[in-house]
This record gives sequence, structure tokens and C-alpha cells, in this order.
Amino acid sequence: GLEHRERADQQAITDIRAAIGQMESRTKAGNPIQAKLEVAQRLRTLSDDAKDKLVPLCKEALEARCTRHFRSMVSGEYARFNAKFEAQSEPWLEGPKGQQVFVSTMSGAQKRAFGLAFTLAVADVAGTEAPIVIDTPVGNMDSEYRGRVLKYVAEAAPGQVIFLSHDEEIYGPYVDVLKPKTLQTSLVSFEQVADGAGVSKVMDGRYF
Repeated sequence: GLEHRERADQQAITDIRAAIGQMESRTKAGNPIQAKLEVAQRLRTLSDDAKDKLVPLCKEALEARCTRHFRSMVSGEYARFNAKFEAQSEPWLEGPKGQQVFVSTMSGAQKRAFGLAFTLAVADVAGTEAPIVIDTPVGNMDSEYRGRVLKYVAEAAPGQVIFLSHDEEIYGPYVDVLKPKTLQTSLVSFEQVADGAGVSKVMDGRYF
């Protein structure tokens, strides 16, 4: 008799579960907003799981690309150093024996080269060909760096590069270095008409 009652109770539980499932289905069908929220929550969970796996891979790729670009622009002093990034620290270069050189301690030219290397690395990892706009890219670099850096950035960028320069930065031999990659030059003149106000004029096809 107990076994008979147990089977009857199990059947009743099964029937109740089926009824609950039907009610949930009707509730979802009658409430599309709730259904969308549940889908969004599932997508968010999947996105969080993917982020935890992708962030380390992205960081490794960014470090490798930044290292390659930086080594190509600077002298042999850092030929065996690798770029490193951590969320709670400023970027640094790590040597073969574990020595650390923080970017803030490098010379002005080396800092600028590192910034350009990082910009190129982000473009590489992002897989985009969006234009890169660089304002006074080699303003604090001497002749040893200037031509090499300009030529490298123009050739290594995945898409268009727009250099903004003044008349004592990219001139003479440095303009010649960029000529094979130059599609357009424009000269911007500024005329002051009042304190803190003026008019800029863009002349295509001209340069300093």
C-alpha cells in the first residue's frame, strides 16, 4: 500500500511540474519584456566569462606589438627589453634579467617613441584601419630619432596617418623621408583678429 501511495505521489509531483512548466511558458509568451531581460542576462553572463579569458590574451598581444614597434624606433639600448602593462601600474620595460625601466624615467624622445609604439600596437590589436592623428610626433627628438621614427610610423601604421607639425619639426630631409608615403599636404595659417580669437585658413597642396 505504501508503494502504491508513493507511485501516486510521484505521479502527482510530475503532473505539478508539468503544469508549472506550462504556466512559465505562457508567462514568457505573454511577457516579451521579461523574456528579453532573461536573454540579456544570459548574454551578459557569457560576455563576462569571455572577458575573463580575452583580457589576458589582449594584454599579451598588446605587449608584444608595443615591444616590436618600440624596438624598431629607438636605439639598441632597449633591444632586449619588453613592454609590460598592468592595470594598477604605469607601463614599464622589462629587461632579460628582470630589470625594470618605467616609462616616466626615460628621456623625452624615448617617451614619445613609446607613446607612438603604443598607439600603433592598439591599432594592430584592434584590427582597425581608422586614421591615426599625431600632433607634433617628433618635436622633442634629435636628428638620430626623427627621420627613423617618422619613416617607421608611416610604414607601420595599418591605415592613414595624419601628422600635425610646425615649421621646425618636419622639414627638409624629414619631408623627403615621408614623400613616398605622402598623399596630401596642407598648410594652415592663422590670423589673429582679437585677443584670444582669430581665423585659420587651410591651403591644400602647400607646406612650410
